[in-house]
Amino acid sequence: MSATRQSPTMAAFLLLVAISPLLLLKSYAYPIITDVEMSSTKCFNFNVPDDDDAHMVFIALPDNVDDEVEDWFSTQMHDMTRKGSANFMKELPNVSKDIHNKISDDEYNGRSNVYLKLTVPKRPVLRHQMFMWYAPVVVMNVVKASQRGQKKGTKTQPPGGYSVCFENKNSQQGVRVLFDVVLMSDEGQDEELQNK
Repeated sequence: MSATRQSPTMAAFLLLVAISPLLLLKSYAYPIITDVEMSSTKCFNFNVPDDDDAHMVFIALPDNVDDEVEDWFSTQMHDMTRKGSANFMKELPNVSKDIHNKISDDEYNGRSNVYLKLTVPKRPVLRHQMFMWYAPVVVMNVVKASQRGQKKGTKTQPPGGYSVCFENKNSQQGVRVLFDVVLMSDEGQDEELQNK
């Protein structure tokens, strides 16, 4: 009888030993990178849990961007959207001369003819604007923004679902968009943004 009692205990111990290396690994999430072909639109849907909010960060890069430039912007955006980072939801640092030399002058902060459209079902468009090449677009507190203009005193349910579309109106050039969505719980949000 004692052998059967040790068996589940031993199995649990062996399972813990087997998965312990996985528990010690840190998970690093980097921005999503999507390509938007010439004269096309690509959309993504996001859900924000009840009682939470979200911040969104987007950067448009030409599709022929140098790999080192893309890596630099991706790393900087990761640092900007990683909770606990000293740069959390702050501006991107200045581009180094080495990276800047790999970007043509007429592109850097130039008009991209690529548009961001952030929408919520059955509500007005939250954000519709043209990207400037290499310049981040930051949308803070998406849930709060979607509730602006509602009658005061009426308790409306947050929509939960959000649609983000990238519309490339260029007929000669594709685009690569880096973006990240940071979910924020009501509890602790102020502390996390105090460094901002």
